[in-house]
Amino acid sequence: MVGVLSPASSTTTQVPGPFLGRMKELGWEEGRSYQVLFQWAEGHVERFPALVDELVARHVNVIVALGEPALEAGRRATATST
Repeated sequence: MVGVLSPASSTTTQVPGPFLGRMKELGWEEGRSYQVLFQWAEGHVERFPALVDELVARHVNVIVALGEPALEAGRRATATST
């Protein structure tokens, strides 16, 4: 499962076209080979920590972070210490 963390709204944003296009080029079909779980911040970047925690709790295999605030929230939530 692929988790997508976006600062945008689900009502105004399309699925990231380049990402899905590349997945298709690689032979992966959404809904068949993999699923996408979207987390929309609806313009409220302060929601990222909770949204990324939900993706982690759902055991997604990959998190696609759209934008620097989403990336930083993902890094914090998935960092491991040694």
